[in-house]
Amino acid sequence: MANQNTVKMPLRIVQRFIEIEHELEDWLLSQDKRFLKKMNRARKDDLRGKFIPWDKAKKKLCLE
Repeated sequence: MANQNTVKMPLRIVQRFIEIEHELEDWLLSQDKRFLKKMNRARKDDLRGKFIPWDKAKKKLCLE
């Protein structure tokens, strides 16, 4: 017996929804002036060599 809380959808529709969701998120971020300002500052810092090595950042953020 099927669960009444389950909706079945074709995989290709779910995959396309995920693609569109990512595109929408990218577009929304591209419209956010505060986000763009932070990204530009981060890029300038990176070009100047002002950054934390990835291994140290992972440890600091508890990603290991």
